[in-house]
Amino acid sequence: HFPAVKEQAVAGLGIALIPRFICENEIDRGDLLLLLKDWIYIPPSVFLLFPYRKELPHTVRVLADFLIERFRHR
Repeated sequence: HFPAVKEQAVAGLGIALIPRFICENEIDRGDLLLLLKDWIYIPPSVFLLFPYRKELPHTVRVLADFLIERFRHR
């Protein structure tokens, strides 16, 4: 969705939250302005939902363990 959001912002239709690497060229050309330069976006928490079962399938347990480790310090 970022390309569509970027197009809307370049067209002057509002403010957008877009990863800088996606809109670097537009910033360099002056088509987009960088606002809130000192602000850092912190992505929302990650949730893993699955049906309750006494025994989780091994693949679900492996995925859950990976996500826990990956996002532990956020």
